[in-house]
Amino acid sequence: MLKQLFDSCYANLPVVRLDEKKKDVKNGVLTFSEVVYMSKFLMFALVRGSDKTSLELLKKVKEFQVKRNQNNQRNTPQPKLKRLFGLKSAKKKNIGEFYDVSIIILDMDFYNNENEVNSMLSEVEGPAMFSFAPTMSYINKGRLLRSLKACGVPSLILVDGSTLSVLSVHCKEMLLEKNDVENFPWSDPSTSNVFTGNFVKASRSSDGKVETTVVNGLKRGIKGLYFGAKWCPPCRTLTSQLVDIYNKVKTKDSDFEIIFCSFDRTKEAFEEYLAEMPWIGLPFDSELINTARHAFDVQGIPSFIIIDEDNNVITRHGKNVILADPQCLDFPWKAKELYELNEFTVQRIPDLPTLIMFTEGTPEDSIFAKDVLKTCADILYSQLKSSKSAESNLSNPESSPSITNSLSETSSITSEMHVPPYADLIQVMYTGEHPICDYILESLGLGQMELPLLVICDTLTGFMAVCEKPDVSDTTAVEFVNEYRAGKARVVPLPKAGPGIRSVAGIPLVPPGQS
Repeated sequence: MLKQLFDSCYANLPVVRLDEKKKDVKNGVLTFSEVVYMSKFLMFALVRGSDKTSLELLKKVKEFQVKRNQNNQRNTPQPKLKRLFGLKSAKKKNIGEFYDVSIIILDMDFYNNENEVNSMLSEVEGPAMFSFAPTMSYINKGRLLRSLKACGVPSLILVDGSTLSVLSVHCKEMLLEKNDVENFPWSDPSTSNVFTGNFVKASRSSDGKVETTVVNGLKRGIKGLYFGAKWCPPCRTLTSQLVDIYNKVKTKDSDFEIIFCSFDRTKEAFEEYLAEMPWIGLPFDSELINTARHAFDVQGIPSFIIIDEDNNVITRHGKNVILADPQCLDFPWKAKELYELNEFTVQRIPDLPTLIMFTEGTPEDSIFAKDVLKTCADILYSQLKSSKSAESNLSNPESSPSITNSLSETSSITSEMHVPPYADLIQVMYTGEHPICDYILESLGLGQMELPLLVICDTLTGFMAVCEKPDVSDTTAVEFVNEYRAGKARVVPLPKAGPGIRSVAGIPLVPPGQS
């Protein structure tokens, strides 16, 4: 998505040069397009200025970058860049510097004061070191982070300067943990790589011994990737639940399959555990499992990821999905227009900016909330559905419905005129009777606000916007979303987690009455 949104959203973002030798009036601030023009690869460093580990990461990546640029000096831009961009502004400014790797720093800590940020940046200044200007709007920050497939801080993300494709989101691991500098540029595995080889099925014979057979290939269908291990108690609980789900879904869709990806420590433990399951598994191979883990960005176990027929992720929240739908009525569990906020859906909040309508949670309030949000939810869902994922449908952005046409009888939900709708996807939720709703309201510091209340929360950027209009209606919701997507909403930082405070879905939880 970085390439598709480059001209409309990113090309003119101001980037500050962190090289004192060239930091004069003319060259102190460049545009993002100029930095792309001079770089074969771009390494985005997502850091927090107040975090010592972020500074350590920046020093390590700078050391790596200096060596790369010394060993791979260039005097001209890549030919592909001239075809990819006109970049007339870059030529007019006569940028005569070209680098193998440029580092662009994005400070994610809203709470930093200027001295903290400058102190961190001064430690890593030098050629081909840049920082996004702190004036970047919340809407552009969110677009950029999602285009980069960002999910954690601190992290390093590698982008090909010629194609603007994201090569790897796991550069921190490759650089710090594996020190794999010889295989640069790093590239994350494709999701399709996980499903191309053979699989294993295990069962117990009459004498109790485990027997394994090789399964050649998969039928085209909905799949579940189950990451777990026999030694993990929560995994054993989930396994028994998945067996019931598997058998029910198989009666509806015989092509449905679950693939077990083992985190067991020995092959014997893997085979014994697989024998308890009616589905297949990836062979016991650490490299193969790591490929699957990286391809689907699995952070821990148990994890159950639901995949569609084309190997695109339907949801990473498979565990919560099946717990919320034990009868499998919503199979294959694709995205919905509207979610009720509860223990099973709260983990979806970090996926996208989320419009939440807070009410007292009575049955009557829930009916009212769904009526108010229907117009917004239908249109936002149609855009989400047409895009499917950040990468899968961008070759034909016109397939996303026109918001203006879709809301001919009400105010239209629009982004900036030249920005395609898929740049600003939003999901919609309303609160019910579950206690988590009050926890989230209090934790956002909104416990004293009058209800009903509309809020857009983006845990990735660390911002939220609160609708200030007193009367909540379908028109109010449409106008609020329109204002947010135009970058004109008044946003405030999300509360910061303190010592001993547990976070849920990126929000530090404060018990009701203690905010």
